[in-house]
Amino acid sequence: FSSERHSGIWRRLLASPVPRWKAIAGKLVPYFLIGLVQLGTLFVVGALAFGMKCAGSVPALCVVTVVVVLCAVCLGMLVASWGWNEKQIGSIVPVILLVLGLLGGCMYPRMLMPPFMKSLGLATPHGWALDAYYALRVRSGTTLAAELPQIGALLGFSALFAVIGVRRFE
Repeated sequence: FSSERHSGIWRRLLASPVPRWKAIAGKLVPYFLIGLVQLGTLFVVGALAFGMKCAGSVPALCVVTVVVVLCAVCLGMLVASWGWNEKQIGSIVPVILLVLGLLGGCMYPRMLMPPFMKSLGLATPHGWALDAYYALRVRSGTTLAAELPQIGALLGFSALFAVIGVRRFE
């Protein structure tokens, strides 16, 4: 998005008779598919090379993975919508992701954090995704129904990121 905004391609695309949301969706679908392939590959390699098992429902794991990728793509769109150049995006995004990951429990388990930090971790999509993956990987018999709160939260983050991102592209 950034390079297309600066080169003028984005303005030309918006001048076409294609609705804005379709143009944005068309740009995001490849990244969504790449994300699915990446996570799928990680799970396959984990299972084959390291004996990783899923204690819960495999279909629930698939649904959570699709929602996590959707959330990541929507966050990427939100960041791209700020209109920074590629250099600025390349320097600020790692900081944003590190802070969200730290708060969400990616670097230090939320279950070991003080109560306030546990709650604060749920203000990030990372916290909800880790809770879902933890339950599916460790808790035997975890079903899709048990993961609905986490899936709902991730869909909520996705919608929030998407709405703000699309509006910023106006």
